[in-house]
Amino acid sequence: MVSGPEYPFGNFDNIPAICALAKSYNIGCHFDCCIGFINLFAEEAGFKLQYLCDFRVPGLTSISCDTHKYGHGPKGYSVCLFKTTELRSHQFYVCMTW
Repeated sequence: MVSGPEYPFGNFDNIPAICALAKSYNIGCHFDCCIGFINLFAEEAGFKLQYLCDFRVPGLTSISCDTHKYGHGPKGYSVCLFKTTELRSHQFYVCMTW
């Protein structure tokens, strides 16, 4: 798992290096982008980040975003993005007797 920016100091993990390590072991890597989901759009907005932080990074398989922080979504609302629909298909759960 990689983080960027982490709370409270705003540091970014070396996302490409950690994802490459995960890929070398044939495992996925999750990016916790909780307070920095807007960084996914930084390049398009003309800002240069130190590391790529989207699905162009080889080995990155999922990204979580807490849109209630800067996306002005409802409190506690989060999103988990998956690189492929095959990975996402393992996340569905149904419990009819809850």
